[in-house]
Amino acid sequence: MTTLPLAPFLATLTRRIDLAALYRPFRDRYLECLVACHDRGFDYFAISGTRADPEQEALFSKGRKKINTDEWEVVDRSKIVTNAKPGASDHSFGLGADSSLDKDVDRAGLQPGWAFADYRVLAEEARRLGLNALYWSTTFPEGPHVGLDLKKFGITHAQLRRLQEQGGQPAVWEFLDSMGPW
Repeated sequence: MTTLPLAPFLATLTRRIDLAALYRPFRDRYLECLVACHDRGFDYFAISGTRADPEQEALFSKGRKKINTDEWEVVDRSKIVTNAKPGASDHSFGLGADSSLDKDVDRAGLQPGWAFADYRVLAEEARRLGLNALYWSTTFPEGPHVGLDLKKFGITHAQLRRLQEQGGQPAVWEFLDSMGPW
């Protein structure tokens, strides 16, 4: 985990993810977003940051059955939590994070709340800071997800995946640095 100097409340909100595994311009804006939400009375806990392909595939497989290497069949739409396959998610490159409100702060541990409307403040602050909040998505609205706005620069996950395969995470971040400032 990262050893960034954080305000105590912010360290608590982000303790479940490795902040050092997030692309710095995204991480800095995401932290700013969490602070702005806190200032508005909403504490969103970071629950997922950078993900390896097996973790992303496990999430993608919810509500689906794998037919072969590249094909999946939907078996229960109500269980689908993402439409992003491995390598097609902001999380694959350290460019996205999911957050959750604690629906019962009096109970020990995080009691995640998934009511879509609860994420409007997160989405508003993310948008204000130039981040992409999937709350506003017209194809797969997802309240908890905030990511770097790749579309702003015409960047695709496929491009980033090719770079990652050639030179790892450093190649992806070097490319992103050349496209900024973010």
